[in-house]
Amino acid sequence: MSTSGPLGETLAGRYLVRRGWRIIARNWRGGGGELDLVAVRAGVVAFVEVKTRGDRAALDEPVTSAQRMRLVRAASAFLACHPELARAWPRFDLIGVDTGAARGRIRHVADAFHAPSGAGGPASNSRRSGYAPDRNDRR
Repeated sequence: MSTSGPLGETLAGRYLVRRGWRIIARNWRGGGGELDLVAVRAGVVAFVEVKTRGDRAALDEPVTSAQRMRLVRAASAFLACHPELARAWPRFDLIGVDTGAARGRIRHVADAFHAPSGAGGPASNSRRSGYAPDRNDRR
């Protein structure tokens, strides 16, 4: 069994915590999918897909539409189990971890994709969190 996935999730979790996020779930399964990390900060709940690769170029592999739909269904199931997050603004983030780098280089794409309308996914609230997006918050 490969240890790169759990290592990447650990590094991604540490990265988020250093930036003020609180990890509330890891490897949560439900709704026919798995959420690598679920984090909250300032009224935002981020469903984070972590891609761990030993080759930096491989981090550019896209998340397929089938993977996105599984993530959306899992996020909906997660929110159904956590009514305390009903007012949070949901978003889908992607974190790439390059384990070939000395310290595990992190690439974070905040709000990487949106749930298609009518897909039964978490509804995006019209309000913004007031927090600056993490696009420039890279290591």
